Amino acid sequence: MIDVLMSAMVLLVVTAGTTFFVRRMPQIVRPLVWLAYGEYILCTIVQMVWTRLIVEGGDTLLYTERGGALAKYLDQSFWFTAPEVLRLLFQQPSGVDHYADIVGLGTNTGSMFAMSAFTIFFLGGSEYAAHALVAGGSFFGALLVFKALNDAQPDLNPRGVFLATVLFPSIAFWTCAFHKESFCLMGIGLALTAWRGVYRRKWLRVVLCTPLAILLLGLFRAPTIPPLALGLALYLIYDRFRKARGAEVVILGPLYLAVGFVLVAAGMILVSQLDPSLAVDKLGDTMGQKQAQWGKVEGGSTLESSEDVAPATPMEQLANVPIALLNALFRPQIFDIHNVGTAVSAVEMSIVTYFLIRSLLRTGVRGILSEIEKSPLLLMCAVITFVGCTFVGLVTLNLGSLARYRVPFLPFYGTGIVFLSERLKQTRAGPVAKSAVPAAGPRLAPAMPKVAPRWKKV
Repeated sequence: MIDVLMSAMVLLVVTAGTTFFVRRMPQIVRPLVWLAYGEYILCTIVQMVWTRLIVEGGDTLLYTERGGALAKYLDQSFWFTAPEVLRLLFQQPSGVDHYADIVGLGTNTGSMFAMSAFTIFFLGGSEYAAHALVAGGSFFGALLVFKALNDAQPDLNPRGVFLATVLFPSIAFWTCAFHKESFCLMGIGLALTAWRGVYRRKWLRVVLCTPLAILLLGLFRAPTIPPLALGLALYLIYDRFRKARGAEVVILGPLYLAVGFVLVAAGMILVSQLDPSLAVDKLGDTMGQKQAQWGKVEGGSTLESSEDVAPATPMEQLANVPIALLNALFRPQIFDIHNVGTAVSAVEMSIVTYFLIRSLLRTGVRGILSEIEKSPLLLMCAVITFVGCTFVGLVTLNLGSLARYRVPFLPFYGTGIVFLSERLKQTRAGPVAKSAVPAAGPRLAPAMPKVAPRWKKV
């Protein structure tokens, strides 16, 4: 009974939040918001059925089951247990480390158990309501991403951007449950909201969203911070340089570069503090360890066998960048299908691949670079996608996990594809518009204007 009541309450809150967002969306995408609302509800149901009845396992089920056990300790003695669970959330040694068979202590996995415990406790012990609440938060995070990117490039087709950032099937499916990517998407939405708040001079929005974004990204997906910081820094630099004129470039140019450098450096320092294994001097070793772990996994979705030796040197890692990027951007494809999950993902990635290759064939590499030169947003999306997906492709040697780990970068990947497709349509429409103008014919004398007849007075 508690599951029904709490789930209904969460659904009511999410519906009210969706209504709030709809009123602040462009008129053209308002029906799509409700379509996305239904998609996220459907994906939440599918996730719960899939993990509980079909595969009877998975990360999301593990988080909620063991988090639910911690929630019972919170229910018995909240003021004693809550500080310890809070330490677990912030990846510090705690008094609940050995309770409920918690694994991943001191990592983002431990943070997931703590977040699950608090969420389930405040929802009266309902795991289903906890899933629904996380799905609602992810949905709102995706809407924030759309609003920020649409604000940065208003002339881009809003429907296309909405499809790329909110309706994208992989984004909806993998964030409609207790996954790290769900909280990461919320963090990205808040980070982009703060970014546009700076441009719109909405300082209260910046002050509120920035720390929440850093908290969510730092706790649950710290590797997302460097690509995001790099993309935002390049947007700032390039946008300012394009708008600067004459002496302003000479005077303020170094300042723009310095601000961009500080932003990237701050992101790297923050990540190294949150997770020392992601520091620049340890990054190569960390990737080698991740690759070695995946290499020991045998299964239909594993890209490498256990006999393969994971590369360890920086040069060997660099040599694997092209294949890692190809895997992260384009796989699985039709030839990778071996179950229902890969089939759905393969259809999705095949469509994305088709649109990207079509743009490449019709405009060429030079045409794509020309479009990037014209748009700071496209530059930002390209940098975040390539840097983020390269790292994901290097450390992930399993197609199922690859499809989930790249989710934080899919909104930027999808927006870039939409951008190129829209520019391709405009390029093709140009000659048609010119041909519609009638050819010049022989010059005729201008027609005499019609004059009303003058009537005599009777």
